[in-house]
Amino acid sequence: MRYTADHSRPQRLNAQLVELLAELISRRVKDPRIHGVTVTGAEVAPDLRNARVYVSLLSGADDWEEVHAGLMAAAPYLRGHLGKMMRVKRIPELDFRYDPSLEEGAHIEALLANLDIPEEIDDPGERKDDDG
Repeated sequence: MRYTADHSRPQRLNAQLVELLAELISRRVKDPRIHGVTVTGAEVAPDLRNARVYVSLLSGADDWEEVHAGLMAAAPYLRGHLGKMMRVKRIPELDFRYDPSLEEGAHIEALLANLDIPEEIDDPGERKDDDG
């Protein structure tokens, strides 16, 4: 299937929203409840009325309620700045959602690090010569 410029527009908007929100949250928002937030993704609705913004926390899911309250309190401020930075007709309402993927990835890495895997593993594709 061939994509036209219209099909990639939502993807560009999502990427732009992630980039701008990450910058605004890390550098402009001074609310201590929002410390350690990483913006991991965004999904803007086709009508631009709403956007789901996925965030991960350094502290994990335990602090989500407090962080969510801080993000919702900062949402009007964030939307105001987005309005100055984005070239769209309408700035979406921001709906923040917790994204556990980074936490799950770290857990998987920790599990893999604890496995007892021999350092030398024979490559099954490697041929052994009978010569020597």
